[in-house]
Amino acid sequence: MRGVAQRSDAVTSKRILKLRERELGNIAPKSFSDSVLSSEEIVRSLGIKTKLKGHSGCVNTLCFNTDGTVLLSGSDDRRIILWNWEIGSERFSFHTGHTDNILHAEFMPYHDDKTIITCSADGQVRRVDLSKGVDIKVLATQNGRIHKMAVEPGNPNTFYSCSEDGYVIQFDLRTNHATKLFRCLCDTSSMIIELYSIAIDPTNPNTFSVAGSDQYARIYDIRKYNSNNSPYRVASICPPNLVNENSDGITGLAYSYSGELLVSYFTDNIYLFPKEYASCDNGNNKHDNDDDDGDDDDDDDDDMSQAKVYRGHLNKDTIKGVYFLGPRCEYICSGSDTGHAFIWRKKGGEILRALKGDKAVLNCVESHPLDSTIVTSGIEKDVKVWSPCLDENAPIRDEVNTMADFIVGLHAGYSNSDDDDEFNDYDDNDDESDDDDDDDDDDDDDDDDDDDDDEINDDIDDDKQG
Repeated sequence: MRGVAQRSDAVTSKRILKLRERELGNIAPKSFSDSVLSSEEIVRSLGIKTKLKGHSGCVNTLCFNTDGTVLLSGSDDRRIILWNWEIGSERFSFHTGHTDNILHAEFMPYHDDKTIITCSADGQVRRVDLSKGVDIKVLATQNGRIHKMAVEPGNPNTFYSCSEDGYVIQFDLRTNHATKLFRCLCDTSSMIIELYSIAIDPTNPNTFSVAGSDQYARIYDIRKYNSNNSPYRVASICPPNLVNENSDGITGLAYSYSGELLVSYFTDNIYLFPKEYASCDNGNNKHDNDDDDGDDDDDDDDDMSQAKVYRGHLNKDTIKGVYFLGPRCEYICSGSDTGHAFIWRKKGGEILRALKGDKAVLNCVESHPLDSTIVTSGIEKDVKVWSPCLDENAPIRDEVNTMADFIVGLHAGYSNSDDDDEFNDYDDNDDESDDDDDDDDDDDDDDDDDDDDDEINDDIDDDKQG
């Protein structure tokens, strides 16, 4: 206890000193705000503030508007809900017209929150115009599920999608035009790569990455075209230990504000590649043309071995995203098959938190654009809002110890089922237990959630076989 008290006193003294420096004008307000929001004390004090209930299916996508006042959620029920998340109420909801689960939805920038794009397991991309009531237009229809879209930073009209039929499509909302850019194929055969994720480099919006059913994240430059009139592939990156080893592929991609590329693998770990190996702005990439035979030399392995690794979560049952948290991307976050949102320190790779956010599988994490709030969702039909509301020292020790025991058991080859049940039984904050009475009223819904979980696992099995 003495160590905890000394740490708390040191943190308090540091905060007072920074506050004094800000008042004296020695620290810019933005720098002071960023230092507060990025502090580990904020991460350690996250607890459930409220639960947003309104969907009748798994919640697969979350998105804040630009100023963070409105939260968007999309679900297996094919509905979009816009939330007054701070008070836990629904502002507006509508059916999108999709005939299958909504997998991703976003606000388009500079449209006053009136334009939303959606994609679905039905293979369609749709535009929703809320300035005219609810005006919905189908922009494209693919022969495969569309898991992810990427909006060009700062552009109110341009975005991309990727789908399981291997196509990458560029959209222009000024004309509602969809352009097929290319179909992603394996380097050594004509096998189609099913695409699960796409991300745009914020330091160079002409560059985007796609990934899916093999071990490579492929990076393209929209400004350059090759002989077959498709964007030029400037790099293909993969950790050396996964070359020819990971047949399940990649579920999530994310760029940091500085251009680092985060890659989350099925049945493996999360890897962070430095900007110099994840950018088209340098000549250091070895896999830098579409005529590459797919062979990897030792120099490539040396380069890619500089990727940082984040271990501990489980990613094999659903297609999960991966995320940066903090104003300067100080933390890495991912959902897990254990129902937790894992938060790692980016610099050292240590696990800081395992937030219990779902009774089954947690898939989505979204951070507020201006403050320290995060929201999570998964197999359950609600959205959980996390804010700093706990004593920063209270839940962490038991949480980390329980998590460490679980990870040791997992890597020792113990049965997943028993360890998984023990880990899932752990409740890391008082706020969630306070809502147990409410959850008792939803027992029938929980049974439905189990059925939904089985359906999703069947879908992933089908993906792997395909």
